Amino acid sequence: MQEPRHDWSIPEIESIYSAPLLDLLLRAQLVHREHHHPNEVQGCVLLNVKSGGCPEDCAYCPQSAHYRTEAGRYDLMQVDEALAAARRARDQGATRFCMGAAWRDAAEGEEFDRVLAMVRGVRALGMEACCTLGMLSDSQARRLNGSAHPAPLLASQHRCWRACFRRVPTPRRAGTRSAPLLPGLPRGTPPS
Repeated sequence: MQEPRHDWSIPEIESIYSAPLLDLLLRAQLVHREHHHPNEVQGCVLLNVKSGGCPEDCAYCPQSAHYRTEAGRYDLMQVDEALAAARRARDQGATRFCMGAAWRDAAEGEEFDRVLAMVRGVRALGMEACCTLGMLSDSQARRLNGSAHPAPLLASQHRCWRACFRRVPTPRRAGTRSAPLLPGLPRGTPPS
């Protein structure tokens, strides 16, 4: 099995980016077969556990408070609501459940404790758990990393889209988002 690379040159990236779609699909299928059963994919479900009102000025995102969008706005849902959705997802065949919250920085206090309870509950259902919560403090990352039984949070994603767009309006530099999110995981570690 080949280790993931983190030393791609611009010409290498451009050659992948400009490759014909069917060639990319073939390459993806070959990599998939190296690591997984050839005819299986993982079923994942994403639940928006808090919608709208994010203070970030990201023009592409309907969660931003800076733009009028059709996205509904609601506070962080209760743990039992999130776990009911996770049970439905599991019953429909999903093995991973991701929870997203429209925050610039993950909330502290009772709201973060509620997210931890959601992660624990999803893991107790026998599912992988992942989150997209905005930026995490070191303390929050440590708590998420040790929050679940029998295993911690699988992955955390913090909407670092600056590298994907030529210009994303934001009140800070991209470097403020580049620290590893979960202690013990090197930067760029993909979810397994």
